[in-house]
Amino acid sequence: MPSNLPPGVSEGMIPGNRPEDTADEAFWLALEEKFEKECPDHAPIIESIFNGKFDLGSLPNPANQLEAAVVALVTVAREMGYNVGFDEGKDQQAIDEAEAAEAAAYEE
Repeated sequence: MPSNLPPGVSEGMIPGNRPEDTADEAFWLALEEKFEKECPDHAPIIESIFNGKFDLGSLPNPANQLEAAVVALVTVAREMGYNVGFDEGKDQQAIDEAEAAEAAAYEE
């Protein structure tokens, strides 16, 4: 099938079609779901900011509530990032241990 793409360019190279774009979208969706579940009091504040409908006057103590909501969002995102990194580290450790066991068995 003919393509309008330049030579050497595949559809997977186009922004929005790349694997990292899919991972990025999955992260934001997971963050939103986890934040809404773990921080139901703060979620409406952050959602209104993302939707462009945030009104400082609608909060009784706007600066403190906004700060608490942002800190809660960053905390959830940080925990998610740590867990992903920790899981990747565990996977790498398992690979390293298997390679070491294989090398030890080969030396015997």
